Amino acid sequence: MNRFAANAIGKCHAIAWLVATASFWNPLVQPADAIPPEANNSRETPAASASPTARRGATPQDVLQLVSRQAGRLAFKGVRVQQVIRQDMVLNARARVEYLSPGAHQFALDAPKELEGLNMLVENRQLSILFPGNGLLFQGDVPEMADEARDLVLGTLLLDQAALQRNYRLTVDEELDIVSLYPCYKLTAEPIKGYGVGQPPGHRFWIAKENGAILKEERFWGPAEASYFLSHFENFSTSRKPVLKLEEPKGVNKLKLAKGSPAQITRYANPDQAKADKKTIFLPKEPPAQFALRAVEVMSLYGTDLVFLRYDNGLARVVVTYRTKPNFFLTLLAGAFALALVDKISALSYHAPNNYAVVEKGDYLVYAYGDLYVESLKAIANSVPIPVGPSGNKQVKALNELLAHTPPTP
Repeated sequence: MNRFAANAIGKCHAIAWLVATASFWNPLVQPADAIPPEANNSRETPAASASPTARRGATPQDVLQLVSRQAGRLAFKGVRVQQVIRQDMVLNARARVEYLSPGAHQFALDAPKELEGLNMLVENRQLSILFPGNGLLFQGDVPEMADEARDLVLGTLLLDQAALQRNYRLTVDEELDIVSLYPCYKLTAEPIKGYGVGQPPGHRFWIAKENGAILKEERFWGPAEASYFLSHFENFSTSRKPVLKLEEPKGVNKLKLAKGSPAQITRYANPDQAKADKKTIFLPKEPPAQFALRAVEVMSLYGTDLVFLRYDNGLARVVVTYRTKPNFFLTLLAGAFALALVDKISALSYHAPNNYAVVEKGDYLVYAYGDLYVESLKAIANSVPIPVGPSGNKQVKALNELLAHTPPTP
């Protein structure tokens, strides 16, 4: 596969993941290792304690129950600030948050400059992602596609609390900490099998005692390691009503994923459901240890299926994605879309606290990204049993012949 073909197919996956999850990646992103910035501690009004654990020291189970009780009941707005450190790069991002419920919320990016104005809205069972500078609007009728982005921005302890307690050593500091003037429990989650290759990072969460909101999060690769990811709220408010609104620019180009159309996405609870729907699913022979497969998403684009296997261990995530067959038209179409968005996709992937790996298998590329070392992600991607053999596909041959006479991208 020549260089341009690989780039075009990679961009195809980048566009697909952009639409499918609203979180972005790029196989060239370097491993993340970071030091945290100072958190902003501004708040409108002081908070009064309403927690039943106020009279005694809270346990990890107390804190998890507090978060669970408030899930879906807490509406808020504010500004979320995050920092990711990738070797010598310090990457800062800032988003305005309007949150009514897990199925109704909006994020609008103010920084970095190259992503300013990017807007993601989940409302009425619809996901919309607007790139105003490029005049592009992606829409889909599977709002769960935005779960990964939502949990990245806001933090989550709700994926699977039983698995979380099984796979992590949980502790709560005796003293409350203060974030945005809210008294917070500081919950630390460290992988039960220690740190290193094959193991996820540790996490720290600051959870507001009065309402269970996650106001701050850090991730780190060892107890003596500085945090490589820090995210916290500024101007967090539960008293001001969130407002969801997305203004479409005039002449915006729309790409909609809708059931029954040539471009659609379907989420299955397990591989058997997908296979019963006549989808071809290849599972890694070496899946991430202690992780469970939570969902299978299949994005059908003009006759080609792109598969997303979503794993988590109760806290950390890993995603494996690949195409089930080459498609000449789809590759060129995705490449055309990606030309206008490649800078934004790269910026988004750099600002997400993931590691990334990509492997080439014949005419296919297999990607893995998430909360593991690059070596582990590459081993997972390599174990996906996609059939590999001499290329006899007429579409692939035609594509390679065309691209052989096309100048490579810079």
